[in-house]
Amino acid sequence: MLPVIAQFQSSQKPTQLQQQVGQIQSSQQGQQYLLSNRSRLSSITEPSGSNFNIKMSLQESVTPPEITVEQTLKGGYALRKLKQYCDRMHELNQMHVRDYHQAQQQIMRLTTEKENIIAEILDKNDKIARLRQQDISDHRYARSQEEAERLLLEETRKRIDTEKECQSIKKELTDCRDQYEAYQKSVVSEETQQELRKQRICEQDITIGNLEQHNIQLSYKINELKVESIKHERKIDDLEKNLLNANQQNAHLTQSEGTLKQENTQLQRRLRELIDANKEVTSNYQIVKKNHDLKRHEYEELTLELSEAKDACQFALKNKKQLQNELTATQKTKNELQERIKNVEAVLLRKEKNIADLLNKINETINEYELKLERKEEQIWAMSAQLSEETQKNHAIQQADIVKEKSNVFTTDPDVIDDTEKKSQIKERSLLDEIDRLAKEMHIRDDNITLLREQVLDLSKKQFHPRMEKLKAIELDIKSRMEEYALAEERMETGFLCPRDLKFFKIPMTLSPCGHTFCKSCLEAIQEENYNVIKCEVCNTTATAVHRNQQIETIGEQFSRRKHLTLSFLEWIKTLRVYLPSDETS
Repeated sequence: MLPVIAQFQSSQKPTQLQQQVGQIQSSQQGQQYLLSNRSRLSSITEPSGSNFNIKMSLQESVTPPEITVEQTLKGGYALRKLKQYCDRMHELNQMHVRDYHQAQQQIMRLTTEKENIIAEILDKNDKIARLRQQDISDHRYARSQEEAERLLLEETRKRIDTEKECQSIKKELTDCRDQYEAYQKSVVSEETQQELRKQRICEQDITIGNLEQHNIQLSYKINELKVESIKHERKIDDLEKNLLNANQQNAHLTQSEGTLKQENTQLQRRLRELIDANKEVTSNYQIVKKNHDLKRHEYEELTLELSEAKDACQFALKNKKQLQNELTATQKTKNELQERIKNVEAVLLRKEKNIADLLNKINETINEYELKLERKEEQIWAMSAQLSEETQKNHAIQQADIVKEKSNVFTTDPDVIDDTEKKSQIKERSLLDEIDRLAKEMHIRDDNITLLREQVLDLSKKQFHPRMEKLKAIELDIKSRMEEYALAEERMETGFLCPRDLKFFKIPMTLSPCGHTFCKSCLEAIQEENYNVIKCEVCNTTATAVHRNQQIETIGEQFSRRKHLTLSFLEWIKTLRVYLPSDETS
């Protein structure tokens, strides 16, 4: 009776017949019921949901042999193995909890580092705002000085002669020199500050990239923990099934114990009648009693092991719930980190815009200074023209005076004439020296303007190169990651191949006792080869039932679509290229 019941219980879904068999096991009329229902048990097919039906042949019912000591010992050995397996699972759960706590500590450290970076960025924003205010005040002060100088020039042109005008021009030039030197110093300081800012921004970009990589690693670890939790769930389900089997075996043992008790009582009666007749019967009785005591002890040990296995399963379920709660907490922290990274990127974009605005302002100031220099050149040319006209007038006046003196009878002193000529020559020399000096200063300013323009071009190039280098690094990173992703998918592809023809599953069918999957056509070929009997080619076990695995079918379809998308994305990335100026020159 026992092998027939074991084959009947190995089917996937319990039916009404199975329930009836389980009820009849405890009754004394089980053998008669099984003999009457042999025709119904001989043909058990697959449920109506699957398209592939396989007939199963059960063994004929035979009178069961008596349970031996070896069979009971084998049951105890299996339960001990289950206990060892539960202990191993408990140790693995503890290891996973430790790894999870370590990962959580690393996340806390990263959050503290990120807060420090945000504080540094806020301090830099304050410094930039102060620099802007200083630039605005300098522009206003320069404009007020220009207006005052214009008013003074207009008044001096009307009231003062050419000598005073030259002196005012000298003063203006000295003021321009001082302003130009101050502006050069400010430009140098701004350049140093910009270089420091760029270095800090590069360092921050590196730290942000490291944080992103660390976040990706954490996400991979979380996915691995999810996979391990799913494995634990499956193992717990297997343990529950084993517990059910153990309970069934326990019920069989209790039934056998009852039968043994009845047999013992009968034997005791017979032994009491036959003690006086045979001494050999007494010795056999003692042996049977010893075996009975051993079976009792083994039964008690089995009950203790079953209780320990139940406790281990409950502990594993508690650990599973704790791991799920911790996974939700890590997902929340991951989302918070992603939001903070987005905020940091927005702040960096604002800083880049501010730097561009500063460069535009510097260009505007340079243009204003160029206009001022052009105006001053025009003024100097006008002054030189006036001086030339005055010198011509003085020569004409002197010649007229000489003619008058010759015509007049009166004679003037020669000393007075010499003094006037010397004074006029000294004035002419001083004016010519000032004109030469002003021309030299104009050339120096032109050289400085060209240098400033070159510096502005260098700054614009420096601002352009890091962005292009970042884009190139991002492009290379995307390519490497997508290639790794494609390789991982190719490795995963082996799990969706039929072990017979090594192709993708087409209508996958799983075998019930072993759990291996094959294509429907491959199973039909195996059935024809083995004379209408299905044997697994992997583990060489006969199949009691076959069902269509729709989960593997849907996962395989999604996997093929995903693979097609990744390959198309890789082909699209190959067309993208980021060219740096260094690449163009090479």
